[in-house]
Amino acid sequence: MPFFKISRRIFYGWWVLVACAVIQFYLGGTFFQGFTAFFNPIADEFGWSYAAVSLAFTFRGFEAGVLAPITGILVDRFGSRKLILAGTITVGVGFLLFSQVHALWSFYVISLLLALGLSFASGVVTMSAVAGWFRKRTGLAMGILTSGFGASGLLVPALVWLIDRSGWRWTVTIAGIGTWLLCVPLSLLVKPPPPENSPIENNNITAPLASQPPKAGSAKEILRRREFWFLSLAIFFGGVAGSAIIVHQIPYLVSIGISRQTAGLMVVVLSLSNAAGRLVFGWLGDLLDRRYCFMIATLLKAAGVLVFALSGAVWQFIPSLIALGLGFGGLIPLRPTLQIQLFGMTSFATVQGLLMVFITLGTIIAPPFAGWIFDLVGTYRPAFIALAVATVLAVPMILAASGRSPRRLE
Repeated sequence: MPFFKISRRIFYGWWVLVACAVIQFYLGGTFFQGFTAFFNPIADEFGWSYAAVSLAFTFRGFEAGVLAPITGILVDRFGSRKLILAGTITVGVGFLLFSQVHALWSFYVISLLLALGLSFASGVVTMSAVAGWFRKRTGLAMGILTSGFGASGLLVPALVWLIDRSGWRWTVTIAGIGTWLLCVPLSLLVKPPPPENSPIENNNITAPLASQPPKAGSAKEILRRREFWFLSLAIFFGGVAGSAIIVHQIPYLVSIGISRQTAGLMVVVLSLSNAAGRLVFGWLGDLLDRRYCFMIATLLKAAGVLVFALSGAVWQFIPSLIALGLGFGGLIPLRPTLQIQLFGMTSFATVQGLLMVFITLGTIIAPPFAGWIFDLVGTYRPAFIALAVATVLAVPMILAASGRSPRRLE
């Protein structure tokens, strides 16, 4: 019984946070960031264009964007646990069906099914599961949570090795079985937080409720607020380049003569810096003006994308991937904490679901755009340069999101 007594003293929010972070790490590594490892083998086997293969990833963004408002409402009504459980089961089924793809239409349909499962097991749902448990140090909690997704690229070299050794179909089958064995049990650890009007014992410290902005209200009321639209535009422009880099990183590196194995290892550089950016900027967001943190992360990301587009050798790509990853990762935990500043915790999932429409617009547009440019001119560079310029537009949008000095959670 001593172990039971020790575990009882651990704040339960940490168990929820770790469970959600591990789920995001696995699903992000096998499908979201892992998609780049499957890109060339699938295109080569079927002879499909890069734009056609990219479109499957775009479906993931389209479905997430369409479902996000509905998912947010479902979370506020039914809780995160049921949705995460359903999502992880669905992803496992989707992977097994994906291993049997033989036509472009079935490739798209199963990609949509995987996107449905991922929508229920990450993003709005996991952030909502964690946010209610951490009323202090919200930025740090979000940084730790999202670093699971950011670090998920660490699985990509293993996927590349498995694909080269056993083929992409067998690799997808393993990924599906792994989803059931790992993520389904972890989803059962997710429990709802205490009521909003009660203090939370946060890591053995009783934390009083933070002062909150006015209640967010209904979805219709949220959509009438100018802060929502400026924050949405900042999120759209800040995130537009990320999905294109994730999907096309290995194809781009291979297209300029770098081996798949080396390209897979370079995904690790992006993933580690991505995870570091989430932790660092999540922590800074609890200490400093979050708008300015958002600006710094945006400019880091834009610079990284630009240098990535202009690089031609491995040693040139390393600093670009570090800057890109720090900025890319830094924006992720700042999004929900800025949301809490502006709208409070009431209806957190509903607001997050509405914002996800704009978050995923970049996912819908950018990968096919980059693939289309490659098919058209034989290089990704013009597309990546254009996306770097678009990223900078997030800076004036975030400054306009709140005319007053942001209110920090205590």
